[in-house]
Amino acid sequence: MDCHGIMWFLKGGGNAQQQVYYTVHGEDAVFVATEYYGTLAALTYLGGGEGLASQSVSPSLFSKVRVVVVVFCGVNGFIQIVRDLLLNRRYRVEVYSSSGNQRQQNWTIIKKGSRYHVFFLMSSNVDL
Repeated sequence: MDCHGIMWFLKGGGNAQQQVYYTVHGEDAVFVATEYYGTLAALTYLGGGEGLASQSVSPSLFSKVRVVVVVFCGVNGFIQIVRDLLLNRRYRVEVYSSSGNQRQQNWTIIKKGSRYHVFFLMSSNVDL
């Protein structure tokens, strides 16, 4: 069986005042929006100009228009989705975090898990 993968990005949490949240982008965002939120209304469109939200979301959209579709997710929602992805759907999950300023971000992988490495959940207290 082929193992699918989803990449998540950790945002915030640089200090005690910042709220921690996760984002998922592109086709992964469309998957999360439809499978876990049940609607494409969960998508946020970054870039691409006016009228984009009225277009149907398909893989060809990503190549035609300079746009990034994103789903934002809080910590509790993230944990529920990742738990389902790893244990029930047997997906691979990677979590990246950035270091650096907003202009020059260096994304590095901080967590990864698969159906064979479920310890991802065990070691992922809410402070991912």
